[in-house]
Amino acid sequence: MVFADLENAGILKSLVTMNIDTLHQKAGSKNVIEYWGNMRLNRCCKCNKKYDWDLAAYDQKKMPICSSCGGAVIPEFVLRNLASYSEAVKNGEEEMKNSDILIVVGNEEKFFFF
Repeated sequence: MVFADLENAGILKSLVTMNIDTLHQKAGSKNVIEYWGNMRLNRCCKCNKKYDWDLAAYDQKKMPICSSCGGAVIPEFVLRNLASYSEAVKNGEEEMKNSDILIVVGNEEKFFFF
């Protein structure tokens, strides 16, 4: 909620996160860049077409298939290629590069400092 308040006040331009749970958006943040994807979305492995979370209600015995290209549809978060999404990384780096202040929040045990 604090980040959403800062964004609404014009102090915070964007939020770059590794969270996949969309809690920042639920708290009211609008410009959220998700480095590790989003567990509420699905994406085609072949053509990158996005699908809503409702696709999870598909027949559990069959792999969901893209209606556009026939590729496999999987959840859109870090397990895909086991890496961050290049568009999110590019956008996040651009936001950080152009920021006046960068605030890093998290558990210090999960960060590496050099």
